[in-house]
Amino acid sequence: MRVGTPFAIEREKAKERGAAFYAVNRTLAVMPVRHEGITELTAYALTKKAAQVDRLRDATSSEATRLEVRGRNAARYSATGTSSNVKVTFVTTLIEGHDQIVIVNAWTGTTNTQQQMPVLEGLADTVSGIL
Repeated sequence: MRVGTPFAIEREKAKERGAAFYAVNRTLAVMPVRHEGITELTAYALTKKAAQVDRLRDATSSEATRLEVRGRNAARYSATGTSSNVKVTFVTTLIEGHDQIVIVNAWTGTTNTQQQMPVLEGLADTVSGIL
């Protein structure tokens, strides 16, 4: 991860919130957070979406929708906006476990969004070992 990307500070914030693991590659971040205190997944997803939209310029976003990922309750939303002078689209999926919620945040340049959407959404299906 390069310093100065919109996610450089997120790693430290994740540690402060008790994340046990935080991984980022050039287009994907996976972060489990404690389930404790989170009573409604969609409401939590809306909070995460609002924070993400606030970090983007000229942001738009979808509704948070409920779905199932590998037999688990999940919620997903997308957000598009400008970050570090690059227009990007994020697809964020929150997967509910018993002890944790795993947040899968994938992104691409907005120009590639339509062709990459199946890949971005499908990344959540590859997560296993959720507690």
